Amino acid sequence: MEKERANEVIAFERYKIISPILSAMEENADKGKIGFLRSEACGLAGISRKTLARWLNRYAQNGLDGLKYQPGTGASRKLISGELVKEAILLRREVPTRSVPQLIEILEMEGKAPKGFLRRSTLQDRLREAGYSAAQMKLYQQPGIAARRFARLERNDMWQADIKHCGYIKDGGKLKELYFVGFIDDALCKALHSASYVKLNTMESKCA
Repeated sequence: MEKERANEVIAFERYKIISPILSAMEENADKGKIGFLRSEACGLAGISRKTLARWLNRYAQNGLDGLKYQPGTGASRKLISGELVKEAILLRREVPTRSVPQLIEILEMEGKAPKGFLRRSTLQDRLREAGYSAAQMKLYQQPGIAARRFARLERNDMWQADIKHCGYIKDGGKLKELYFVGFIDDALCKALHSASYVKLNTMESKCA
C-alpha cells in the first residue's frame, strides 16, 4: 500500500512537470514556445530531454498510470554498487533538495565515483528503489501523511535507540530519576528492547 502510494505521488509529480507542455500542445502553441517549456521542465526537474520525451509518450499512451515508476533491467542495477548508493542516500538525506546531477558531481569530487561512471537515470532508479527519490522525499515532508521508509534493508544492519526522562520514582525511600530506554531495528521497525532505568550505567531495570 505504501509503495503504491509513493508510486502515485511519483506519477503526480511527473504530471506537474509535463502539464504546461501538454496544455501548450492542446492549444496548438508554436514550436518555439513548446521548445522553451521543454527546456524549462528539464531544468527544473533535473532530467534529460530523452527522459522528458519518454514521460510525454507514456502519458499519451496510458495517462497517469504511464507516469508511474517502471523498474529497469537487472543489468543496469548492477552498474552501481550498494555502497555507492548508500553514499548518495546520505548526501540526499543531508540536503533533500539536492538533484541527482548534484549528487553525482559531489560523489565524483570526493573521489567516490570515477568521473563519467554514474548514469543519472540509473542512480535515479536506485534512489527510488531505496525510497529516496525527489518525489518520495517530498512525500515524507508533507504534513498529515503517514509515510515510512527504511534506511537499511537488512535486519540488524542498523539499530536505533532513544532515551527519555520520565520523571522520578521512589527507590529505597529515595527519589530517583527514571529513564526510559528503547531500541528498534531500522529495517524491521520492530522494538528489540524497551525498559525503564534509574541509572543509565547499569542494566538493572525497574519497569521492563
